[in-house]
Amino acid sequence: TTLAYFHYTSHRRRPGDPPTQILPIRLLRVVGQGFIAVTLGALYAQAILTSLAIFNRLLDEHMRFLLDQVGG
Repeated sequence: TTLAYFHYTSHRRRPGDPPTQILPIRLLRVVGQGFIAVTLGALYAQAILTSLAIFNRLLDEHMRFLLDQVGG
C-alpha cells in the first residue's frame, strides 16, 4: 500500500479529460499514506524518547558528581 501511494502512473487517461484514479488504487493510496504517517510518528516519538533518556542519564551523572563534591 505504501508503494501504491508513491505510484503516480496508476490512473486512466482519456483524451481531453483530466486524469482520474481507479477507485481500488485510490483506496490503497489512502491506506498507504496512513501507514507512512503512523510510521513517521512512531520514529519521531522514539527519537524524542531516546534524547530524553540520554538527557536524564547525563543529568543523573552531573547530580551525583555535585553531591559527591558537596559531601552528600
